[in-house]
Formats: sequence, structure tokens, C-alpha cells
Amino acid sequence: MQDLVPIAEKGGHVLLMPNKVGKGHDISLATVNDQKQLEFATNVAVGELKKIFPENPIFIFEHGPGFIEGEPIACGGCHLDHAHGHILLMPKGTRLESIKKGIEKNLAQIGWNNPASRAEKSDEIFANIYNVTGINPYLHVGMISPEENVTSFTYVQKLESEYVESQSLRRVIADVVYSEKSTWYWHWREISSGNTSQQRLTQLQNDIEHFRKVTQF
Repeated sequence: MQDLVPIAEKGGHVLLMPNKVGKGHDISLATVNDQKQLEFATNVAVGELKKIFPENPIFIFEHGPGFIEGEPIACGGCHLDHAHGHILLMPKGTRLESIKKGIEKNLAQIGWNNPASRAEKSDEIFANIYNVTGINPYLHVGMISPEENVTSFTYVQKLESEYVESQSLRRVIADVVYSEKSTWYWHWREISSGNTSQQRLTQLQNDIEHFRKVTQF
């Protein structure tokens, strides 16, 4: 599924969503029962993008809800109330380390204690996050390089006071990758309500149409 307010190169921003579980749904990718199927679906989505855009790195992220001391902690500002991972096509030359530093700077500013020391590194994306997080809420980010090197980091929220602000990962991407700080550029609610420039709306429309035409998504 394509994100209708893409924050990625050429409109290349898709959402990975698990199937419903009975009448309900998983609250996060960490809680998906069939992790092998999740891994397979991730590889298919990423693989299709890499076939069409082999020279672009692919960035992924999820803000996973969870529980702290029995209290539910939601994904701040999400427009979907069930598990979904973001897969973004990045400009050529984008480095995960730069985005990681931006995320950690943002977390430190909103009260996280030394977030860099809490980044759990892995060579998997989206799969088996529960092994790191348990039932706690988390941020999961990663990148697949054009050379197909895979690296991810997971930040586990331990305290209720460590609030993650709405759309924080979109904010970091806009700032670090595109040097755009204004909410009208990256915040989906602002854009969806028309609180942005005509130039930005036109760019988004053109990007979405281009991506659909090229990929047949």
C-alpha cells in the first residue's frame, strides 16, 4: 500500500501491513505471530523496489505501540491503528548513520536518557523485534544499501515519560535527508488538511502518480 503523503524519493513510500487476525489485528510488527511470513513479505516488498531502483538505498521504520507497567502506549499521531511498517526509497548516497544521529538527537531533546547507548543493532528488518522489545513500545529503523547490506536499530521505550512525539521519524527524514524543517513539508495531517503550499501538493501528486506508473503498485 502506498503512503498517500510520501516522505520519500519519487513517491516511493509504501506501508507493510499484516493481515487481520480474526476480527482483530496486530498492534505492532513485534506482535505478529508468523514472523517467517512477515520476513517473506518484507523481502518481497523491498525486492520489488530494488529491481526498479537498484542504486537507491531503502530506509525502513516502525513506531511500535506497546505496554509500560500495564498501561498501553500508542503510536503517537499514527493515522493507522494497527501494525504497519514504512518502507522508503531514499536519494542516492543517503547514509543510515546520518538518520540515526538525527533520531537520537530528537529523542534526547524529548527526554530520553542517552538514546545512542540504547540502540540495539541487528541485521534484520521488521522481523523478530519482539526478542528485543518484549511488550514495550519501540522505534525500529534500518536501511538496505544498494549493495544489499542490511542494518537496523531498535530503541525500546522503558518509561512512560519517554514520550515519542507525533510523526517524529517523518520529521527527522525531512530534516536530515531533504533539509526541510517546516511541518507543511512532512506532517501528514497538515498536508491532508491543505495546510501546505501548492508547490508541495503538486510535487506529492506528481510523485505518487510517477511511482504508481513505474512500479504498478
